[in-house]
Amino acid sequence: MSYLQGNEDSAARDRPTSERPAARSAMVVDDDTTAALVVERALERRGIEVLKVPQAFGVMNRIARHRPSLVLLDVKMPGLDGPTLVTLIRQDPEIARTRIVLYSALAVDALAEKAGECGADGFIAKSLGLLHLERSLELYLGR
Repeated sequence: MSYLQGNEDSAARDRPTSERPAARSAMVVDDDTTAALVVERALERRGIEVLKVPQAFGVMNRIARHRPSLVLLDVKMPGLDGPTLVTLIRQDPEIARTRIVLYSALAVDALAEKAGECGADGFIAKSLGLLHLERSLELYLGR
């Protein structure tokens, strides 16, 4: 390791968490613990660090703090739904460029429409099964 590389690594460690991009991480926001666990396992098999969040409230602060590579967001949650949260995230310049994918049991057509309307980067239908989930995750994670 060169002296310069050592300084770059040290400088990166010293920056506040909010300024550092997360190394291959994903945030799963879903009030359905079983669905969140399925996604978590699929991501962890790919070496992705996972942060599970059971509700939409507080997610914007967590995105700013953790800088995940991908946010998988359920559509129907109590209090604040996924599409509304995507709209709010897109309005915040600090986190607006976060990759967000809606993940829901809605019919594919309805889910595609919601994703387009709110500005999500894409969608994954829970009803299409584990193989579809895994292929979609590879696509959205850029593998």
